[in-house]
Amino acid sequence: MEIVHQLFCELFKLEVVAQVNHGILSKEEARRRYGIRDKSAILLWQRNYKKYGRCSVTLLTNNALPFMAKKPSQIGTTEKDPSLD
Repeated sequence: MEIVHQLFCELFKLEVVAQVNHGILSKEEARRRYGIRDKSAILLWQRNYKKYGRCSVTLLTNNALPFMAKKPSQIGTTEKDPSLD
């Protein structure tokens, strides 16, 4: 079985969250209507929206999660990962 990751734009996520939050659709109805395979995706979007004001956390960190961010002195440099040897 092949795992396929779905990617949705921020505007789409905001629209789905708004419909669910206003009671227009339940999370399950929205998931089925829009073909969202991950059963917890909308819940995650709602939590991110409530906490950060956005559904996609990666938009807040310039497409990098905080634990992946490089120090300013490392930006533009490449490092070899020793675990790949």
